[in-house]
Amino acid sequence: MTVAQFPQASTTKTSRVLELVHTDVIGPMNTASAGGSKYVLSFVDDFSRHVTLYFLRNKSQVTTKFIEYKKKMENQCGVRIMRVRSDNGTEYNNKRFHAFCRANGIVHQRTVPYSPQQNGVAERMNRTLVEKARCMLHYKAVPTKWWAEAMATAAYLVNRTSTAAKPDTTPYELCFGARPNLEHLRVFGAMGYAHIDDSKRKKFEAKAFKSW
Repeated sequence: MTVAQFPQASTTKTSRVLELVHTDVIGPMNTASAGGSKYVLSFVDDFSRHVTLYFLRNKSQVTTKFIEYKKKMENQCGVRIMRVRSDNGTEYNNKRFHAFCRANGIVHQRTVPYSPQQNGVAERMNRTLVEKARCMLHYKAVPTKWWAEAMATAAYLVNRTSTAAKPDTTPYELCFGARPNLEHLRVFGAMGYAHIDDSKRKKFEAKAFKSW
């Protein structure tokens, strides 16, 4: 593995998906999610700006989730990750993360200490997702413990929305080469009915329950 540090904010131009992946961790959150998570791990593809989130109970899970992300994205996109860019947090700057990058020929670029702007792509994306999630929670008065679901929804929408820089396409299309299906989308926090499996109810009991 090659570890690269760079003195200025990066303006690297990429030409394909997974050429460079930006990553960052948010947290700990003041309130644990409904699933018990306190952190958010993000991976942002530089070329497409497609974002993938993982919700963590602790930061020691970062390497495991990076391995999972790499396998999923490389299988779906048909190309390999060349570089990953992070800050100098111990969740990235450790033997296991370094060993995995080295074994897979991935260059790990680490920012200079106290220079968060050098990891600006991931940090800006995180701010965007947090703001969108906050708006969704407050608009529908959804309890704060559902923040992970709100952030996952925000990421889902960002991946399927065009940008001013690329108005004719979306991160999803650039990443996977297909137009996303949006027919199933509903307003976050809207009431709906969840099906109850036959094995979990009696003959005359309700087939669904009402929930967000």
